[in-house]
Amino acid sequence: MRIDKNSLGAKVLKITKMKSDDRFVPRTYDPNFKNYAELIMVGDIKSAGEILSILFKVNKKRAHQCALFNADFYVKEPSAMQLLMQTRYMIKENNLASAKIALAKCFGLDTFESTYVIRNLKV
Repeated sequence: MRIDKNSLGAKVLKITKMKSDDRFVPRTYDPNFKNYAELIMVGDIKSAGEILSILFKVNKKRAHQCALFNADFYVKEPSAMQLLMQTRYMIKENNLASAKIALAKCFGLDTFESTYVIRNLKV
């Protein structure tokens, strides 16, 4: 992979003395919302989607779509991660209507998908 020598990525590689290929070492992450949020914030949509597929118990393609939707929402609305964390408490407190709205806002899920995800997160 070729990196523009004036880009931010090139500067980071120079400071950390990494090779460009070192960044693509596969990593495993515990499937939790904290790791998911961190991955979205750094732009690792693929790994974030893999975490979502485990958390939501959906196929990887749909989880990747949700992660892309959430990343776009995060770019437009920086408070998106706060809403994501609040969703966890909404589910825990059985505030299901608010949780469904939050899941639709954060991930682009429809009502049926939100119900399915809530049921899987409660287990």
